[in-house]
Amino acid sequence: MSKAKLYLSPRPEFTGVSSSFENSRYVFFGVPYDRSSTYKAGSRFGPGAIRDVSANLELYSIRSDVDLEKVPVHDMGDVDTVEDSQETLKRVTSVWSELVAADKIPIMVGGEHTITKAAIDALRLDLGLTPLDLRRSSVEKTAQRIRSFLAKSPHAYVTVDIDALDPAYAPGVGNPEPDGLSTDELLTLVQGSMGRNIIGLDAVEVSPALDSGQTAAACAKVIFEAVAALSVRGL
Repeated sequence: MSKAKLYLSPRPEFTGVSSSFENSRYVFFGVPYDRSSTYKAGSRFGPGAIRDVSANLELYSIRSDVDLEKVPVHDMGDVDTVEDSQETLKRVTSVWSELVAADKIPIMVGGEHTITKAAIDALRLDLGLTPLDLRRSSVEKTAQRIRSFLAKSPHAYVTVDIDALDPAYAPGVGNPEPDGLSTDELLTLVQGSMGRNIIGLDAVEVSPALDSGQTAAACAKVIFEAVAALSVRGL
């Protein structure tokens, strides 16, 4: 992890507890970047807010029947972002590449959604189902479609833009979208997406200054349930 460490600075641990890198299958890191936000900036503060609230949420997953205290997760800290957007994305790609080479499942939080491109560049994946494809179906059918799609794919990457949630559930986002998903619907989709071929995931667009913490809590919960579902599947 020599090169990646040059781009990272330590932060308070996700959930308040961080296992060693060597003993962890899942590696969490933040990218406090929002220079290309198109509406309300502030998602650069998302990683810190998500960490803060994660230490105060229940770590037992009812959906997966998993105690997350028993699932080793290592927090690497945050990528040091710079004025040059391309350099920032290059750093994110470098971190992803080294984590995948080390046989880890990276969990990245933003920050705005631009950072997902850096992960895709590292993984060299073809895009699959689109948001429009998913919206045309019910939550249960969509979850089934996702599982079927993933079963045919050698590798899969899941990205969660938290502003997919209705503003009633997640007002703290840069681009609020009325008629969005409920928290339950999103968690159902995320849980259903966690197949054995998942090689990474991200959750982005939390802008904590725009609410009192509920959006960061929803994002932390998404990560909790994703890790719980992956651990059940033996990943």
